[in-house]
Amino acid sequence: MVPAASSQRPTLACDVARFDVYYPVPTAAGAAAAAGVAVAEARCEVSCEEQPSGGTACVGGDFLAFVGGTGWKQRGPYLAAGRISDDAGGAYHGGGDSDRAGGGDRAGDDDWRNRLSSLITGFFERGCRVALDPPRGLVWSAGGESRIKAFRIGATGQGACQFTLESAQADLLGVLGGRVLSALDDGSVEYWDIARLTPQRQWIEAMAVHEQDANEMEREYGCKALDGIDNSMNDDFAEAEATAGDRPHGKIHLVGQGSGRLGPVTHLLVVGPELEGDAEPQQVVASFDKSASLWVFDWPTATLSALLTGHAGLVTDASTSAGLPHLVAAGSYDGTVRVWDLRTHACTHVLASKGCTGVRAVALAEDQGQPFCFSFGGSDEAILCWDLRTRRCLYELATGNTDVWHAPSRSLFASTDCDYIDRHGNDYDYGAMAGLRWPHWDAGRHLLILYAFKDVPDRTVLPPRAEEDSECEYSSSGEEGQALRETWQPRERGHYW
Repeated sequence: MVPAASSQRPTLACDVARFDVYYPVPTAAGAAAAAGVAVAEARCEVSCEEQPSGGTACVGGDFLAFVGGTGWKQRGPYLAAGRISDDAGGAYHGGGDSDRAGGGDRAGDDDWRNRLSSLITGFFERGCRVALDPPRGLVWSAGGESRIKAFRIGATGQGACQFTLESAQADLLGVLGGRVLSALDDGSVEYWDIARLTPQRQWIEAMAVHEQDANEMEREYGCKALDGIDNSMNDDFAEAEATAGDRPHGKIHLVGQGSGRLGPVTHLLVVGPELEGDAEPQQVVASFDKSASLWVFDWPTATLSALLTGHAGLVTDASTSAGLPHLVAAGSYDGTVRVWDLRTHACTHVLASKGCTGVRAVALAEDQGQPFCFSFGGSDEAILCWDLRTRRCLYELATGNTDVWHAPSRSLFASTDCDYIDRHGNDYDYGAMAGLRWPHWDAGRHLLILYAFKDVPDRTVLPPRAEEDSECEYSSSGEEGQALRETWQPRERGHYW
């Protein structure tokens, strides 16, 4: 049996979703009464914003942050952050129509993109790590020159630098229990107690330090050594800042001191219900750069309590959800997503991907008490939505390679890269590929996409090119439209429907 796209669709499904041919289309009465029906039937509004390449999105509390590269050859640091909900009423909104690449009506503050603003980081080099600290209203970002900085986000003091940390590698993992954590190559984690940090005294312009006596400036301000500034890949230092920052307050050895066989920690996730304030988690799940397993640790004692095995390739991404406190999911280069029950440490689900390049992103999601899992493989250019109750893939969404689920707004954020744009921002060989992709919507740029799931969505909220192409694919009643719906032949390693 070869999976095929269905010609039948739920009435309120978004046009950028494609369903399994065996998907049981519910009746209107049953659809209205079922819990989690918005996610199960792909009832979502889609809006997007252009972004720099090679970025990573992060959500926490009511905030969204994105880090990547910008400027000439994307060598400069880029950081954007803001609230997801309307500041005044706490309401969540998608976008409407627009002729921009991202689409959406941006009038007023009821659009998430109007609240997402870029911040001046002060880094010399672009970074690839970002973490949110909702209790303090901070976003922490790592630069390529081994520094970590914290910036104020929200209505008051947006973008003001609050702290600077000097790290061995600036491989930022997140904020847990009032500590900022960063991974090291030997498998350990260095940390800073936020309560003990020195607030940023002033913004020290890097070029001013570089042109003056560096030793004198370092004694006076504690500036970071600028010996490597001439060798930096970033040619624009107009906004670079030179504060060195606080050194780590300690180190946590998760796998034994001096053991570097696993490489650095790549993910460190809290297990269980959502924590309040600086409460310490009791249990965390970690993945390592050179490991095909997930490692479960008792956090207060930093001792290993379980090893979750089964993947045949290295772990690429992992996800937990406060709404699903006993589950953890991980994607791997072996092309599967595995879900484990932490109460028994047993693998409960094995979810196959479409492509042959491994799973790049995983997001566990709970909606109205129902468990779902979103996954993305590198070559399929689509997000798969899995119903963990029925153990089947319901549909696929175009498109994303970094997925994060925001439970309060019932939203999935996807960070995407277009392979046909070079480091100068020019596209090449793109026209020949545009007609071969499904769905025909492909904005042709690097995008941050929001899929906002709603019980009664506005189905006209789509990126402009998706609106044009969805009419071709789904509204056509002729033979061409029927052929487009029925001749989907995905690249498979196994049956995933």
